[in-house]
Amino acid sequence: MKTVTRVLFAGLILAGPAHAQSPSDDVQCLVVSTVVNVEAKGEQIRNSAALTAAFYLGRIDGRIQPENLAALVKAQKSVPGSLAISIFKTCAARADDANMRMQNTVRKFIGAR
Repeated sequence: MKTVTRVLFAGLILAGPAHAQSPSDDVQCLVVSTVVNVEAKGEQIRNSAALTAAFYLGRIDGRIQPENLAALVKAQKSVPGSLAISIFKTCAARADDANMRMQNTVRKFIGAR
């Protein structure tokens, strides 16, 4: 268990800076990804949306107090479907990039042992 903890900690340190996004941007990604997850017909898109939503929920959890989250969600403006898909693709790409950086860091850490 200590090894797993060290690997994760090293990954957090070495993975590189997070994209500079405001809490509102992260909430928008969470909301759009959640809606895509609910409304998508394909399983692959639903899975991608669920993983993307989980990524942004993790970012939000460390930055926003729960009592402020509701206000940020309510402040999100409705977006048309085509714009929502574009936002989702951008958010999913950021989440995928972060995942790849983390995986590469973990692989390097494990390989250096």
